[in-house]
Amino acid sequence: MELLTLFFNTIKGKILPLWTKLKLWSKPAYVKSQLYGKIQRFFSTLLDIRPRHQKDYYSLFGWLVSKKLSFSLLIGIGLLSAYYIFAMNGDVFFSAEGDRIRTFSYDAIVLRFTEDRVKILGKSGYLAYEGEVKNGAAAGEGRLLDLSGNLVYQGTFAGSQYQGSGILYYPSGRYQYAGEFQENLYEGSGSLFRENGSLEYTGNFSRGCKEGEGILYDTGNNPVYTGNFSRDRLLYSELLGKSTQEVSDKYTGRRTIYSDEDYFAVCMQDIEAVYYGKSNPDLLDESMIVTGIYVMQDSFYENGNRFCNIKELTEWLGTIKYEGNSAVIMPEAVAIASLNEGDEHLYGAVTMETEAVFEDVMQVRSYDTDYIIYLYSYQKDGLLYTFFCKDKLGEFDFYSIEKAADYDG
Repeated sequence: MELLTLFFNTIKGKILPLWTKLKLWSKPAYVKSQLYGKIQRFFSTLLDIRPRHQKDYYSLFGWLVSKKLSFSLLIGIGLLSAYYIFAMNGDVFFSAEGDRIRTFSYDAIVLRFTEDRVKILGKSGYLAYEGEVKNGAAAGEGRLLDLSGNLVYQGTFAGSQYQGSGILYYPSGRYQYAGEFQENLYEGSGSLFRENGSLEYTGNFSRGCKEGEGILYDTGNNPVYTGNFSRDRLLYSELLGKSTQEVSDKYTGRRTIYSDEDYFAVCMQDIEAVYYGKSNPDLLDESMIVTGIYVMQDSFYENGNRFCNIKELTEWLGTIKYEGNSAVIMPEAVAIASLNEGDEHLYGAVTMETEAVFEDVMQVRSYDTDYIIYLYSYQKDGLLYTFFCKDKLGEFDFYSIEKAADYDG
């Protein structure tokens, strides 16, 4: 029995120290301290750049450069480069299909040499762009997002600009514009939408503006006008000289017709205008010719410029053709009445006595012929522009366009 006990004690004495060491080596604190110790000794040796012998130097253009110092600098540069590349290269994501999409900071140098589909983070870290890039710029198909994650634009890019076909969005997520772009501007054919989602315009664009042929729509998506546009403005003058039937083919919105023995006038509420002409009992109503257009706006636009008062107009349009007080004629009375359906303009609406022939056809029996307005007329490019003011040298409330050859003074 004593012999067996002695045997076990001998075995225990051999195994117990080994077991103790194994337990010590398996402890995280011991592993950590050993690892830190080795790293510390490595860097201590690495940073001990003091040369002790001539063989510890490189000879460079007559200068002696420490080998350990050179090696330490190379290691440091390598570590910094690796850290920078890792930090700027970003995370790597895998979609359900297994496509790799790298994520970059917007100012990552590596991004400038990338040609791939990527994600780009904005300055505050939000996802700003997802799509194709080339030489650091958005190029090809992609999506642009705002700080809140709302889609701003989706389509094709070139040089980080909207280029080609795409869709621009309101912050609400509704379409703002869908069509062709060039250098971030509407260019070519497209469709413009209101913030409530209704269609406003379809047709041609140039440099971000309606230009050329197009169709205007009301808030119910019903077409109201088909015609030409320039610098985002409807070309009202193209209605001059056309028959009322031809105008009806172009304008299909709400209208109210007024007539007396001398004139007819048609309010086109959806495009803020009134066209007029002289009545002719020998012609059918559809054959009468439009001789003038009243534009119910207090701003005049030409070549991208906006004018709001007589002084500005005179500087732009030149010599005044006519200036002075004038009593209104029937079409002017209709235009002033139409203008005063909102806020009061000029001296208020002109008093008129009318009789309804149909729901939207009115016979004018009489109107206030003593209603006085102040006029300024200018002639340019074969057209006569007349601006209607309350007082001399003031701002105007609306204006008319006629062909200069039709003007009889």
